[in-house]
Amino acid sequence: MSVNKKEVPIPRVFISYSWTSPDHEEWVLDLAERLMNDRVEITLDKWDLQEGHDTYHFMESMVRSDKIDKVLIICDQGYYEKAEERRGGVGTETLIISPEVYKDIKQEKFIPIVATRDENGNAYIPSYIKSRLYIDLSSESQFESGYERLLRNLYQRPQHRKPSIGEAPSWLFEDEPYYFKTANINKQLRDALARNPGRFRGLVKEYLSTYFSSLDQLQIGKMEEPHDQQIMDNIDNMVPLRDDYVEFIELLCESQEQLNNDPIVSFFEEIYRYSQPPESINSYLEYQFDHYKFLIHELFIYTIAVLIENEQYKAIGDLIKTEFFIHDRFERKTHSNYHVFYFHMRSLDEVRKQRLNLRLLSVDADTIVKRATLKRYPKKKLVQADLLLHYIAVLEKHSWPWFPKLYVYGPYEKLDLLHKLKSKRHFEKIKAIFGVTHPDELKTILTKYEQPEGYKYRESFDSVPSLLLQIKPEELCLYH
Repeated sequence: MSVNKKEVPIPRVFISYSWTSPDHEEWVLDLAERLMNDRVEITLDKWDLQEGHDTYHFMESMVRSDKIDKVLIICDQGYYEKAEERRGGVGTETLIISPEVYKDIKQEKFIPIVATRDENGNAYIPSYIKSRLYIDLSSESQFESGYERLLRNLYQRPQHRKPSIGEAPSWLFEDEPYYFKTANINKQLRDALARNPGRFRGLVKEYLSTYFSSLDQLQIGKMEEPHDQQIMDNIDNMVPLRDDYVEFIELLCESQEQLNNDPIVSFFEEIYRYSQPPESINSYLEYQFDHYKFLIHELFIYTIAVLIENEQYKAIGDLIKTEFFIHDRFERKTHSNYHVFYFHMRSLDEVRKQRLNLRLLSVDADTIVKRATLKRYPKKKLVQADLLLHYIAVLEKHSWPWFPKLYVYGPYEKLDLLHKLKSKRHFEKIKAIFGVTHPDELKTILTKYEQPEGYKYRESFDSVPSLLLQIKPEELCLYH
């Protein structure tokens, strides 16, 4: 059951810290501002303590007030030394906080936050709170996971919840969607872009490794009836992984003006193995790995959609001309163009369609469209990406021209990316997709274009719209 976040009370928090150094003060301010942006009401001396105010009364009222839900104690070397020696403002706060800590029966209000460690890696935690569980924000690698833990504490939304006795195991999946470590690495990647770009490349490798480890969790060891529902449940469980991947590609786009496709190529070459049974499995059903096939196909469409959205047209051109080197279940190597990431979903388009008597052209396509919940990538943009993959396959004369399953969800709407080729300025932006440098080259290609005859769903009246319905050779670059 989801919770309306607008109905959740705003956590009210006081931050206790030492003015150890300008850098540390800035660190505390950054933390306070980020918490405010995440709908946490922060009381901080720099914002709330005015000239003429009684500092002792201010501290005492914050620590003892029923209106303050939590007190964050920012532990660095300066705070530790002043607290131990009972000196300065920290010493005063310590005298106020100590008895509150010892009588705090619920053990909830006071949270040590480790901001720095000593040369031996030990946390600077004063004696009076040394036995308390702390949250570690002392390093870049720990910060994002620690920050998430802090937010969950403040909102009383722990990641792991103790189940009620007697509940079936399904409770783990009903309250909240799957949560994968890839989300944390995306946060680290975003932070690295802003603070430490040198870490970005290493985090990309860590992301890819973690992604495949997450996919391993969704392996189906034994099929259970109804088989198609088991596949569909796993497809639903992979929505967070899809969203994490989309954010990852967006971060790659942000990191480079001209995107290097190597991480994307490596990703798809590696993820292909999930479409087949591992060599260790001898007995399996043909569609036992359809949830992986669905995700791979969906992710390739989203990849093109994200690259279009971020105007990485050269990257699109390079990706759709790439020969992917993949392995089968026996580690035999082969290579193929991108059509290898297109799959027929028998578990959905045959088994499920028949079992539930669904009047759909494609359960697979319908599921992709219904899952199009990301605001930046609505159905329209996925249709555009899917059709583009088809048109390029025809232009490149692939042996099998990628069937755009989503075309029926927008067949009468011209695609902005192609319709705008009437503009020379737009042509110059996207020409790399087609691997040309001059409008005449593309005109020649379009003149020879032949749409596959009768390319459509068997039960549909509407064929896949031709590229020439999007842009005609004589319309190319008519305007500036």
